Parts: sequence; structure tokens; C-alpha cells
Amino acid sequence: MTLLTNLITDLTTGCEQLELTLASDQYQLLINYLNLLIKWNKAYNLTAISNPKDIIIKHLLDSLAIVKYINNDINNLIDIGTGAGLPGLVIAIARPNLKVTLLDSNNKKTSFLQQVKINLKLVNLTIVHSRAEDYVPDERFDAIISRAFASLIDYTAVVKHLIKSTGVIYAMKGKIPEDEIIAFNLGFNKIDNDFYIDTEKINKIIVPFLAEDRCLIKIVKR
Repeated sequence: MTLLTNLITDLTTGCEQLELTLASDQYQLLINYLNLLIKWNKAYNLTAISNPKDIIIKHLLDSLAIVKYINNDINNLIDIGTGAGLPGLVIAIARPNLKVTLLDSNNKKTSFLQQVKINLKLVNLTIVHSRAEDYVPDERFDAIISRAFASLIDYTAVVKHLIKSTGVIYAMKGKIPEDEIIAFNLGFNKIDNDFYIDTEKINKIIVPFLAEDRCLIKIVKR
């Protein structure tokens, strides 16, 4: 089999394991995104992962693994410090009815994302070049997500002005950060005790073909 066939097989098999149903055109968009990421990475240093198979597993499937945990009643979502578009761009492909904003302060990365948006015709995608603490949206978001963005306390302090009162802040992490969660729920002046983490609702994430620990933490207002 060719490399492309192997990559498509890994992606489709992974989605089956995640019980995630995607249409053929969505798989094609993910492969097209992969190709653009590999091409632009040579000049823009978008990711330290350059092997196509590793990108499928550690970027695409890692992002797709959390899609089913995003509430269906969420209409708009922002990915903070999105980098090469992970996980937000992948979520936008998997959930085309969801409005997704990708925010990053790195101009090269947002330039790449603009090109991906144009090439893949992702009409549900908005790109913002800004620091999270400086960004003032026209309307607040139903959900915020980020992958390994600082500590839970610092992350929430930086993004809290972007979330609706009924919204949820998602944090993608590796191992469950027990100490961070305890410190968070004890309260800290950066977040004014407005938010908490329900330790009963932390989802352990299984990423196909990956042995590393993953979890998704939900932070909500009291």
C-alpha cells in the first residue's frame, strides 16, 4: 500500500475506535490539512512532529478524540493558543455546524491557518491573531478549549473574560494533574473563586495507537 493509503487507513481506523462517524469529504479535508501542515512546516516550524503517521496519531486523532465530549448545544468555540490549528481546526472539520475561532499570537501560525481556511473552504472557521488576554470578541463564547496551555489556574485567569456565564472551559492535558485541580478548587485570587472543576466529570481520553495518558478537564462557573 502507498503511504497515503496507510495514512487514510490509520485515520479511518482511529475514528472507528473513537466511535466517531465522519463523511468521506471530512476525511479528505483532514488529509488535505495534513499535507498543508507538512508543506508549511518546513519553512514555518509549526510543529516538532514531522512524520506523517505521527501527525495522524499525535495531532489529528488526539484532537478528534475529544470531539464527542464537546456538548451538542455549543454553538461557538474558541481554541486558545491554537498553534497549527490543534485541536480547533480539526474540531471545525469534524463539527461543520459549530463556529470555531482559532486564536494565536504567532503571526506565522495565523498566516498558515488563514491559508488552510481558504484552501479547505472552511466557512465555519475564524482566525484571530492576538494574545488571549488582549482579545475582545463581539460576543462571548459557549466554550473555550486549549491543549496543554499553562496551569489550570493561569489558563482560566487568561480566558475568563471570553466565556459566557453558562459556558464551559475545556483543558486538554496528559496525566490528570491532581495537584493543579486541588489548587484550583481551593480558590486563587486570579480567578476570584468564580470557577470550579467537578472531579467526577474528568474524562480520561484514549487516543488510538497512542500509549500516552490523555484527559479532558471541564471548568465551569459556580
